[in-house]
Amino acid sequence: MMTGKSPEELYEAREKRLRDVKSLRKPDRVPVVLTMNYFPARYVGGLTVADSYSDYDIWWEAAKKTIVDLEPDLYSAGAGGSALALKSLGPKLYR
Repeated sequence: MMTGKSPEELYEAREKRLRDVKSLRKPDRVPVVLTMNYFPARYVGGLTVADSYSDYDIWWEAAKKTIVDLEPDLYSAGAGGSALALKSLGPKLYR
């Protein structure tokens, strides 16, 4: 969405929106909070959950595209973790 505003102005508008909600004041619009997990894999297409889990760089590129395209006010970009990190811990849940 092209608004003609600088990144600083867009950031301040989002920040104000979230502060207003936190302070129980009426914001200019309802804030959008995007909790992504594996959503970017589906959003960009061509990626699987396994790709997101095993290749952090691919998942992060998909996450950045999702954030830029959808322009949420706040986001949580954490996926299910890194396959390498979890394998080193020897989890039984993921076997």
